[in-house]
Amino acid sequence: MLIKIGIGLSASTNRSRLISGALASAMACLLAFAVNAQEDSISVSTKVINVSVSVTDKKGETVTGLAKGDFELYENNKKTDIAFFSTQDAPVSFGIVYDLHPIFSRQTNAVLRSLESFTRGLGTDEDFFLTVFNEYGSLNINFVPTEEQIRRHLSFGERNEPNSLYDAIYFAGNKLRERTNQKKTLIVISDAKDHQSDHGFKELQRLFDSFSVQIYTVILDDKDSWDFGDLSMGERVKRLDIDDSELDKAAIRELSAASGGGATSPRSGNAVDLYRIFENIAVETRRRYSLGFYPAEGDTHKVLVKVIRPNGGKLDLNYQKTYRLRED
Repeated sequence: MLIKIGIGLSASTNRSRLISGALASAMACLLAFAVNAQEDSISVSTKVINVSVSVTDKKGETVTGLAKGDFELYENNKKTDIAFFSTQDAPVSFGIVYDLHPIFSRQTNAVLRSLESFTRGLGTDEDFFLTVFNEYGSLNINFVPTEEQIRRHLSFGERNEPNSLYDAIYFAGNKLRERTNQKKTLIVISDAKDHQSDHGFKELQRLFDSFSVQIYTVILDDKDSWDFGDLSMGERVKRLDIDDSELDKAAIRELSAASGGGATSPRSGNAVDLYRIFENIAVETRRRYSLGFYPAEGDTHKVLVKVIRPNGGKLDLNYQKTYRLRED
C-alpha cells in the first residue's frame, strides 16, 4: 500500500513538473514577445509635425471646404501619409512684439489702441502676450498697457532684456513655442532695424524651423520691397544704392515668408488701418488647414504640399516648408 501511494505521489509530482515546465516556457515566450514589441515601439517616432496651410484663389480669397483627399503631402521629396487633418476654425496663441521706436512715437497711441481692440476680440480659448521694447529695456506682459505705463517702465525701470529687435523676436519665439494651442502666430511691429542683438538671423531661422509657427511682420514706414536673396546671395555681388535699413527689411520679410506668414506695411498710421491688418492675420490663421504627419528619421524635413483639383483653378498655398526638430 505504501508502495502504491509512493508511486502515485511520484507520478503526480512528475505531472506537476511537466505542467510547471510548460507554463515557464509559455511565460518565457510571452516575455520575449513583449520585449520585442517594446523594442519595435521604441523605434517608432512619437513626434508629429503639424503643417498649417493657407489656401487662397487667384483673387486672394481664402478657399474653404477642402477635404483630406484634396491634399498631397511630401517629405524630402517622398510622398507621406497625412496622419491628422483638420479644417476647424481652431483657437490661436498670439505672440506680439512691438518695437517702440522713438521716430514713430506719433504712432504709439494708434498701435496700442489697435492692439487693445484686437486682443479684446480674441476667442475664449485664445491667448496672447506682448513684448514691448526699446533701447532701455522691455516690458513683457499679458495685457495691452497704456502709453504712459510703457514709458514709465522703460524710462525708470531696470535695463532688462531684450532691448533689440532680433533678441525680442527670439525671446517671444521661445515663449510662444511653449503655448498649448496647436496654431501659433507671432506678430512683429517694427521698422525692421536691428541694433546689436546677441542673436543673429540664422539663430532666428533655426528657432522658428523647430516648431510650427507663422510670423507676420507689420513694417512701419516701409519704402521699397526687396527679397533677402536679392541683396545677399547670387554668383555675382551687385552694389545696390540702399542703406542697411533695406537689408534689415528684406531679412525680416524673408523670415516671415519662410514661416508661411508674410509682411506688410500700413497705408497710414491710424488705429483703424492697423486693426484691420491684425484682424486679417487672425482670420487667416484660424482658417488654415492643419496637416499632421510622422516625420522620418533625420533632423531636417523639407515639406511640399499640393492640392489636387482636376477641375479647379490655380490656388496659392502658403505654409512653412522647412522643419528642423530639436530635442526639448
